Amino acid sequence: MDPKYGSNGITNTALDIEDETNTVSSNASPKTQSLNQFNNNRLINLKRDAIDCDEFDTKYQRLPQKHIPFHKELSLEFSKWWQRFSLTTCLMSLFPITRWLPKYNVKTDLLPDFIAGITISILHIPQGIAYSLLAGLEAVNGLYISFFPTLIYTFMGTSRHISIGSFAVASLMLYNTASKLGAVPSRIPLINETTNETIHTDWPPTQLEALTTVCIVTGFIQIAMGSLCLGSLSLILSEHLVSGFSTAVAFHVATSQLNSILGLSLPTQPSGPLKLIYTWIEIAKHIQRANVSTLIFSLIMITILVTFKEWAEPRIKKRISFPIPIDLLVVIFSTLSAWLMDINHRFQVVVIGSVPTGLPDPTIPRLDFVGDVLVDCVIIGIVTFAVSLSLAKISAKNHKYDVDANQELIALGSANLVSSFFLAYPASAALSRSTIQDKIGGKTQIAGIVSCLVILCVLLLLAPFLYHLPKCTLACIILIALKSMFLQIGDFHRIWFVSKLDATAWMVTFLSVIFLDVDLGLIVGIGISILVILVRLVKPTYSLLGCLPSTEIYVDIKKYTKAKEVYGIKIFRFCSPIFYLSTDDFKTRVLDLTKTLHQSINHTIEKSPQITPEALILDMSCVPFMDRSGVDTIVDVFKLLKDKNISVCLASCPIHVIELFERSKFFDSVNKSCFYPTVHDAVVSLR
Repeated sequence: MDPKYGSNGITNTALDIEDETNTVSSNASPKTQSLNQFNNNRLINLKRDAIDCDEFDTKYQRLPQKHIPFHKELSLEFSKWWQRFSLTTCLMSLFPITRWLPKYNVKTDLLPDFIAGITISILHIPQGIAYSLLAGLEAVNGLYISFFPTLIYTFMGTSRHISIGSFAVASLMLYNTASKLGAVPSRIPLINETTNETIHTDWPPTQLEALTTVCIVTGFIQIAMGSLCLGSLSLILSEHLVSGFSTAVAFHVATSQLNSILGLSLPTQPSGPLKLIYTWIEIAKHIQRANVSTLIFSLIMITILVTFKEWAEPRIKKRISFPIPIDLLVVIFSTLSAWLMDINHRFQVVVIGSVPTGLPDPTIPRLDFVGDVLVDCVIIGIVTFAVSLSLAKISAKNHKYDVDANQELIALGSANLVSSFFLAYPASAALSRSTIQDKIGGKTQIAGIVSCLVILCVLLLLAPFLYHLPKCTLACIILIALKSMFLQIGDFHRIWFVSKLDATAWMVTFLSVIFLDVDLGLIVGIGISILVILVRLVKPTYSLLGCLPSTEIYVDIKKYTKAKEVYGIKIFRFCSPIFYLSTDDFKTRVLDLTKTLHQSINHTIEKSPQITPEALILDMSCVPFMDRSGVDTIVDVFKLLKDKNISVCLASCPIHVIELFERSKFFDSVNKSCFYPTVHDAVVSLR
């Protein structure tokens, strides 16, 4: 064996790697001299003696921590906070359009935005009407939500590509909220039989009153969260939680559309836990009362939609880049067919009916039952924001710009707040519209303004033509649009091979939404996701390290067969924060490890008294943060092992952890010479 390596393959010094320095010619140009100097500075000399952290900081000139008195730090933070409220800063922060609109390139961006806006508006019309009926409102309310929130978000949002408006999941959640409140489709005046006078009552609220109240409260909650910089709260809705939740919601949405597709009116509408199961049972009991004409008409519409989307559309995309608005074409075709054949009167196929023309007058939402819907508003606000933010981040990543989560909260909240005065309900971004707006080539939210102009024309001029639109057509559009959500059930298989814990959270969320209903299922899903995080923190990963022969590389001895433990030294890596939830586990693992070490060393002493001293090295490279409990635990470990005559060293501490030790007066109890910049420095020093 090479004499410079020990019996365990540990080098007393590192590998000798030196390069010759380049000689800088006095006649060389300044650029060449600068380049040569740069190359000289890049030369690496790994031949050095082991050093501890004190020597390391002195040699490489670590900058000291800045100790600012508390009152000065508080004053500095207050001045930074106050600067945000200057008029210019507020305007540019609240209205990001003021930053990008002056740089707008009319020649290159206007035409793509115009085409994208026209395309998105064509999608808004059928989706808005369909999802409005899903929420229990009139068709025209779906057009309002396609107009007002989109217009507000254009000025206040930071994403340039998402399409704000109606969303199936939000619509179903809103319908459930109104149902729990006992809302009625419309209020019928009561007549006093004695005096024959009309009695006016404001309870129960109508569906529209309930959802406009939810809209304004949700808006206030989102604005408050954004102002308090709580945009990061959306992280509790992890990707696997959203996948499991939305997949289960697809079953609820599809079930809610079966009545319209079958032309069936159930005498009772189940609610609460097991709602989905009871609804299927009720449909099975009353299936003989289905309207055959409605069912036939629905099957024709479904056949058209499926044939086009699954067979024709992929072939058309190869020839033209402009998407064919099949949903709108189906709406037009079914409306004309219903009008020509008069299926409403001849076959009792339910149609939309009269749709008001023009914009609604501003109406103040009711606030007398806010307490009854507050929890639902918080849940709806978080869900709609999380969906919108995730779509915004995807677009921003593809087009290389940033989105501000807190401003997105304020923008979405403002859109809901303003829209609530115009008979709208909470808005959200939709995957289908946002994806098409991106693929069609939209550049900015100017596409949203174009879309609003088209919707405005529909509201002012074309709304009466929707009278003969069959409701079953909208149900068919919703049902076919759920395909992508149903396909997400395959996510469970993919997540299972990545993380069993995440897959468990997905399945628990899915089953909870299926059996407990949407709102309770989401709460359970959030709870199980938080539990998964806590499990990972409380039960972290850890490993014993060994050295690869003839190197200074230390790896997990269970993963690499050639890795050998250093004689007399245990190297322990803890891959987790050391804080109040994990300190007990950390301390237990370390003490159990040193018991094994102590026994093995004592057993060896009888044979060979001249051995390396007992020692433990704690590799801190995978510790992202610590708290005061973690610091105290490290001090306890040092004291306990010192009583057992076991040397303890800390290696590869991140600088923020070292600074935490300094602020916590840790080095009053522990000598800083026990700290080393690398594991190899600690090993060489202990040998």
